[in-house]
Amino acid sequence: MKKFSFARIMILVLSLALLIGSVVAVSASAEEAASTGKFGALSLAYNDNVALQVVVDATQEEIENGTVKVTYSVNNGDEIPATYFRTTEDGRVWVITGGFPYSDLAQVVTFNSYVGDTQVEFNRTCSAAQFIYYRLYVDSTTSEARKNYYNSILIAGRDEQLAFDKNPDALVTDSTHVYTKNADIKIGGKTYGFAPAADLKVAPTYIGEIPAGQTLVGWNVTNRVVTVTTEETEDGTTTTETVKYVDAQVGLSFTASGVVEIKSPIFIENDSDYILENGGFENGLEGWTVVGNIGNVSSDTHYWINDPERAEGFEFGMDGNKMFSAYAPGAAESAVGTLTSSTFTVGGSGWVTFKVGAMKDGNYVYVDVVDAQTKQILARYNNGLWADRTNDVKSGCTLVAYKANLSEFIGKEVFFRISDNADSGYGLFFADSFNTYYVAEPEGFNPATPVNYQVSGTIYDLFNGGFEMGDVQGWWNNGEPGAVTGADAFFSGVAYGKDGNFLYSGVEDHNGHNGREGNVGVLTSSAFELGGSGYITYMLGGGNSICYVQVIDAVTGEILARYRQQAREDAVLKSYVADLTAYVGRTVRIQVVDNATSDWGCVSFDNVKTYYASKPEGFIDAIDVKYDLVNGSFENGHDGWKQIITEAGAHNTLGWVQSSEHDAGWYTKNDGRKDGSFLFTFCQPNGTNCENTKGTLNSATFVLKKDSYVSFRFGGAGTHDVHVQLCKANGEVIATFYNDAPGKINTEMHAYFYQYTGETTECFFRVVDNSISNYGCFVVDDFRVNLEIAPEGYIAAIQ
Repeated sequence: MKKFSFARIMILVLSLALLIGSVVAVSASAEEAASTGKFGALSLAYNDNVALQVVVDATQEEIENGTVKVTYSVNNGDEIPATYFRTTEDGRVWVITGGFPYSDLAQVVTFNSYVGDTQVEFNRTCSAAQFIYYRLYVDSTTSEARKNYYNSILIAGRDEQLAFDKNPDALVTDSTHVYTKNADIKIGGKTYGFAPAADLKVAPTYIGEIPAGQTLVGWNVTNRVVTVTTEETEDGTTTTETVKYVDAQVGLSFTASGVVEIKSPIFIENDSDYILENGGFENGLEGWTVVGNIGNVSSDTHYWINDPERAEGFEFGMDGNKMFSAYAPGAAESAVGTLTSSTFTVGGSGWVTFKVGAMKDGNYVYVDVVDAQTKQILARYNNGLWADRTNDVKSGCTLVAYKANLSEFIGKEVFFRISDNADSGYGLFFADSFNTYYVAEPEGFNPATPVNYQVSGTIYDLFNGGFEMGDVQGWWNNGEPGAVTGADAFFSGVAYGKDGNFLYSGVEDHNGHNGREGNVGVLTSSAFELGGSGYITYMLGGGNSICYVQVIDAVTGEILARYRQQAREDAVLKSYVADLTAYVGRTVRIQVVDNATSDWGCVSFDNVKTYYASKPEGFIDAIDVKYDLVNGSFENGHDGWKQIITEAGAHNTLGWVQSSEHDAGWYTKNDGRKDGSFLFTFCQPNGTNCENTKGTLNSATFVLKKDSYVSFRFGGAGTHDVHVQLCKANGEVIATFYNDAPGKINTEMHAYFYQYTGETTECFFRVVDNSISNYGCFVVDDFRVNLEIAPEGYIAAIQ
């Protein structure tokens, strides 16, 4: 039955280097050819029948004299010599292995090739159906004209099956139908599954859902006859299994008893670079890297168990038995971090699919597709269909299925990175079913939602580092010590010297709408990976000694470096370069900390750049002061110290910074005992004192190293209600010290030291005054931190 009005024999010279591997020439020398261990490429020819062909780079003479030979078998039947050949214009010889009716495109052909007596290739296996589907749905170089030819062959196959009533329920059709999986076959170092199907099992790779009751169709298949031969040997009985095929056809049509996950068409690379490892978390975190306490793999199917609206909770809607969950034991919504997949190559049609839940705000929680080589962010998606309720049922953490078109990146090696930068407001995420190989656009998914802002740069670049979005997207403005402004100048027209159109400022702008000096708080960036040379740059203006820029570990909160203003010129921005080379590879965040309410207790900030291949020139070298205590000897007045009054006396203060002291019998002066010119005392030189006030005097924070020493000078404190404390930044008391030195008299300061043996942490000193009589007051000076040894002549602090 003739289906085409083409020439009697039409040869399509179609190379399949991607399918088979590189084409390697077989030279005139049999020895050279054999040493290569390679043969040729594959193509297709058709007229009334469809034939597979292989090609070798050999002469016609070599083919004729038998130097180069090809044999084949069909469905593991008898081996047949390939005797037909013709020489093309470029001297290559096409060896036709055989032809099949259009209704039998799924028959498997196995090739072997020889150079002389040496076998070059062993059991290269393919089918015409596999070849056609590869060219239609995998090979992006296939022209439209050739696609039309191939589709014509598929139509012919379907028509012929129907015309001859040859298994009409198992038609050769298009990619909208289901094709079941055969045993894996190795081709070119990769493993493929293709027709004919060996059984009715549907492969687990997900494309769409077939509802219960719908008929599924697949390729036709031949019955297999197994012959078992038993031989007697000297060592005992040996059993040999011989497998042969007969021509009978078996239908593969069946009816789904429930929702079935399918893959289509039949040609799928099971272990290829295109398929993401463990995309459904069925093997735990294999292939994934978690940074931060943001979640883990969980088998819980429901969330919010015992909710007042529904005791059984609400269904996540995961596929399989496991998913990644922010509600896994030990995880916290307040945690920040990243979940990063292994790499895969974008292939097939370029479509990928995934499920995510929660991640309400795309400014802070999102899915990135990242170029594995350059670390460029190629695409960013958020949970655009997030809803607190769906059909009047709570759904804030329910998984939503998305598909994303990455066809413009076909051939690129990429990975997924999910970032969680939020600490509240559904600032967490749930994830499942990252599938990365489809030969056509999958059905049954929602289009992935790109974030509503432009994404550029790499995973090493800080999002909105120059505030050019006109707001604090990607930053947390806790306490609002400033705001993003487009002002060019502050006060009476002095220019900020900003970069671009916007900056962050707590300074009064030129229009008088942005003064926030009275506010205290922290501006915190999104997380980024520190890459390149490890240098970053920023612009800083304003600020006093308790206002600073710091870099913290995004996961642990560890302070990696702290930088204060070194060249203040009011709020004019100064450009700094910070050396973070010791932390390359860490995931970090930038913070701008404002602990001051006056005396330039505000900052201007702009133009954070976080990736340089080498140290940039033309910047001020930022000095890391994280291990330093600000103004520990009061030489800069109250700078760095803060009083908190709990019971106000006549003067509503705990004391004053003085360079001279009261001269009286009840007050012992500390000339020769103070450090420098100044100290902090409850009594002024004229005798005015504030013993009747209660409260605390707190230092600025600093990072205290493990096994280091601190020291201070302490006088007064006639009662233990007045003491000095060393505290962690969160207020937890590490140690409490009393002024109980031998020979203690009234206001005379004694020098104390203390060795800290805990882990490195952020600390501050707190001087506590809870007394109003019996020297219920204090004199202090010379607070020092991170000393390598105890200062000579100092007393071990009394606890």
